[in-house]
Amino acid sequence: MIADRTRQIIRNSIAILIACFSSNVKAQVGNDLNIGAMVQPVPENYVLRDTTYFIWGASVVKGHDKKYHMFYSRWPKEVGFSAWVTDSEIAYAVADKPEEPTGPFRKLEGLIFYKEGKKFPAEDPYIWYQHSDDRYYAIVKDMKGTFTNAGTSLAFFKSNDGLNWEPAQKALVSGLDIHWEDGNVQRVGRLERPQVLIENGQPGTLYCAVLYNRGGATVNVHIPLKREESNK
Repeated sequence: MIADRTRQIIRNSIAILIACFSSNVKAQVGNDLNIGAMVQPVPENYVLRDTTYFIWGASVVKGHDKKYHMFYSRWPKEVGFSAWVTDSEIAYAVADKPEEPTGPFRKLEGLIFYKEGKKFPAEDPYIWYQHSDDRYYAIVKDMKGTFTNAGTSLAFFKSNDGLNWEPAQKALVSGLDIHWEDGNVQRVGRLERPQVLIENGQPGTLYCAVLYNRGGATVNVHIPLKREESNK
């Protein structure tokens, strides 16, 4: 069982996550963020892996203890990859660096992240609000390149009210290629479930679930985002 102190840290971390949604982020040139341009090469150790578990989506918050608290999904490799629908569980990890490891709701009519005539264009939205821009942003999995024209990829959206969305001017965040810090480029089978750590008022790390290849290992890759000099 998690100790009482750890429980308190988790409660505080969740409160910080909520506060991050309204954190003060300075607008970039043209008042349009370009997350794709912020993506940096990934050091080899910026990966959460386990020899006995499949690892998938993860969400990270920074606690009052200055540590980074990760909540991630996993399921035993012995039951097979498809068992995510029956055996998935939420696990917890803590690290000194971000790379290591209310209601009721009212249903509204209409669709978002949608394009007329396209079936299943997007999934896995991660949404946040930037107070200084008075604008909502989102990163979604673009299933077929409907919004990025780059095939299966991650797409960047913006909205003034959280209901009506449009692709950002620079919509492409990432394709299926991971650019490692050593210069190698690796094509992966899946790159999805995006989560963003907002730190010091701006996006700092992009967390993605990755399947290296069909039947291969699954991990969570932590992609650094370059902070614009004007936003520091």
